[in-house]
Amino acid sequence: MVAEVSKENLTRLGFLEGEELTEEGIEMARALLEHVKPVPNIPTRLFRRVMGLNVPVAVELVLIRPEDGAVFLTWREDEYWRGWHVPGSFISPGEELIDTARRIADNELRGVTVVSVQSIGDKNLPACPRFHAFGNLVFTASYTGEPGEAARGRWFTEWPEDLIEVHRPYIEIIDPYRKPRKG
Repeated sequence: MVAEVSKENLTRLGFLEGEELTEEGIEMARALLEHVKPVPNIPTRLFRRVMGLNVPVAVELVLIRPEDGAVFLTWREDEYWRGWHVPGSFISPGEELIDTARRIADNELRGVTVVSVQSIGDKNLPACPRFHAFGNLVFTASYTGEPGEAARGRWFTEWPEDLIEVHRPYIEIIDPYRKPRKG
């Protein structure tokens, strides 16, 4: 049975001194972190705390239907957001943007194969309710397939009123790419 993890117990065990980690505390934290898997596999109970220690890069996958310029958004409903959003994830260590884009498509679009991507802009998001993040918008320059029903999303020719607030700054970056292609 694990003892209660409280500031008092951490101090008693020699891991904390006041508000600071001791050398033993630093070594214990380092040793424990060796066993934490990287994004996107950080255990949920650790995710917010670990990601909030730095400014992680969110890769937002912009999927636009060529014939009418509609953008594909997915529905998000959790403790932080309720509304439509640009599907995305955090880039994992060692990943290229194309790999992150393909992972997002596999997890959130279910039926789309990303062939090529182009970074089209970014936004610093210090007011993000979960933790400070940096959004890198990646336009899916070439893809095959269509988002499947399991994607919990749909195509929008106009931006929905209930687009999550943190993604509203993305509109000015995405809109120039939404022009329908002729022929």
